[in-house]
Amino acid sequence: EAEALFRGWALDPRRYCDVGRRLTFPALMGQIYRHYVVDGDGLATLYWLPERGGDWATAVRVLDPDRLSNPAGRPDSPPC
Repeated sequence: EAEALFRGWALDPRRYCDVGRRLTFPALMGQIYRHYVVDGDGLATLYWLPERGGDWATAVRVLDPDRLSNPAGRPDSPPC
């Protein structure tokens, strides 16, 4: 039953699993894998969006790992 529910979320043609509602979950995982191959990292954030409607409020956004760099190429600062 859990697998069927996951497939319903991951393969929903309305694409509620994607924050931008453009890709299905397998397509999002492919995008993360391509980032991993090219950049050495794969990065995604999870969102809880109950106001969007649909059957599920959980959504995924894939981010380019290059966005994690420090501004203006500055070196890493010590942790707080």
